[in-house]
Amino acid sequence: MSDKNNQHKNASSGQVSWIRLLAKLLALVVLMGYLVFSFIRHDDWNVHPPCNQLVVMVMDSAQASFVSRQEVMGVLAKSHLNPVGKPEDRIDLHRIETEVEKHQFVLDAQCYITADHVVHVDIRQRLPVMRIMSRTGDNYYIDAKGNRLHNMTYAADVPVATGYISRQYARTVLAPLGSYLTSDSFWNSQVEQFWVADNGQMEMFPRVGNHVISFGQPKDMKKKMERLRTFYTEVLNKVGWNKYKRIDLQYSNQIVCVKAD
Repeated sequence: MSDKNNQHKNASSGQVSWIRLLAKLLALVVLMGYLVFSFIRHDDWNVHPPCNQLVVMVMDSAQASFVSRQEVMGVLAKSHLNPVGKPEDRIDLHRIETEVEKHQFVLDAQCYITADHVVHVDIRQRLPVMRIMSRTGDNYYIDAKGNRLHNMTYAADVPVATGYISRQYARTVLAPLGSYLTSDSFWNSQVEQFWVADNGQMEMFPRVGNHVISFGQPKDMKKKMERLRTFYTEVLNKVGWNKYKRIDLQYSNQIVCVKAD
């Protein structure tokens, strides 16, 4: 009886020894794996260090605030493209640019990595050049290319066009005119509103002076604006800005004025 007990004890002791040995071997394998992983990761990070910061810069934020840094960070987080903590060789700069440029108010995005392991995203906004408030109910901004911008939470300081305005008219006539006006410091501060009649003829209401400018059909608008600039400089500056109530530029060889009452 005692021999059987001794055999059973010896068998149990042997099993425990094998379990302990397997446990030690498993722990050793895990430790070796961890050391190899750490070595490879350390070596990889020496060659391709991780990004330690993301800097988003809206280059023209002084002109408008249609795009914010927080929005861009949100876009990258949603797309799993936030580069912070990723090795530089695993950061897809082109994809970051492409994703950010999907924002309707982003005209261009440039993404690059500097020597201090910082990822930069420089953004130029799609700036509005005019606001359209049509009798059809349309209410939107347009950029220089005639693209519609629908964010109405921010009031851009650009001329407003009202009246009978189709989307094609806004794209082909008003967008180039708005681009010209906003690129000129004088007109950018002088022009307040345009009115478009149902026959396509256009009138302008300036910020300074109580007169209305009639352009007739919107043809040769830049030439008409330059003629108006000359008239302002050589005539109104001398006789006064409230001398006339209407200035008509429809005729190519003359400017017809109606005196104020």
